[in-house]
Amino acid sequence: GLDWSPDGTTLAYSDAAAGEAASIVLLDIATKAARPIAPDASSAGDAKPVFSPDGKRLAFLRSDPLGRQRIVVADIGGDGKTEMLAAPTQSLRGLDWTPNGQSLLFSARAGRRFLLWRVAADGNSAPEVLRTEGGDLFNPSVARDGRVVLEEVEQDSDVWRADLANTSAAPLIRSTSDDYGPAYAPDGRSIAFISQRSG
Repeated sequence: GLDWSPDGTTLAYSDAAAGEAASIVLLDIATKAARPIAPDASSAGDAKPVFSPDGKRLAFLRSDPLGRQRIVVADIGGDGKTEMLAAPTQSLRGLDWTPNGQSLLFSARAGRRFLLWRVAADGNSAPEVLRTEGGDLFNPSVARDGRVVLEEVEQDSDVWRADLANTSAAPLIRSTSDDYGPAYAPDGRSIAFISQRSG
C-alpha cells in the first residue's frame, strides 16, 4: 500500500530490504529523500500506510511473528511517538481516517465475517463494529465529506457432484450456509457434510 500526504509533497509506502521485514517509508517527492517511520525490530512487517487529514500522523498495519496485525499510529509531525490501538489482534484488511482525524475505520474479522469497525485514534476507547450488511468488507476509503467506499466480497460454498465419465459437475446441495467437506457413506447412499452458518 501507499498514500499521498494531504499537501501532495510526500508518499508513504511499505518497503523491505533483502531479508528484512517491511517497514513504512516516507518519500519526499521534491528531494527524493526517503526515511523510515517507526521501525520495530520485533515486527514481522508494516503495511497499508494512511495519512491523517492534517498530515501530522500516519496510521498503518503492523504484523507480529504469528501474522496477527495491529493498528499503529505514528506522530510524524512532532516527536515520532507511536501508539498501538486497541483493534482486534488478527488479520486486518485495510484502514482509513475519518475526516476529523479523531477516528479510524478498518476492516477486521467478527465471527466468520470481515466487518467495518471504528476506533478512536487516541487509543482511549475500545473499537466498535459498525452496522453493515452483505459479505466480507475490505479496504475502506473515506472522502472528505465522510462518505465511505469499500470492497464487499460474497463467498458461498456448496456441495457439488462430479461425473468423471462426462467430465461435468453440477450442484448437489445448495443452501444459504457454507457447505463443505462432503464424504460418501461406505454404501454410497448417503453423504455427510459440514454446514456452517455465516455470521
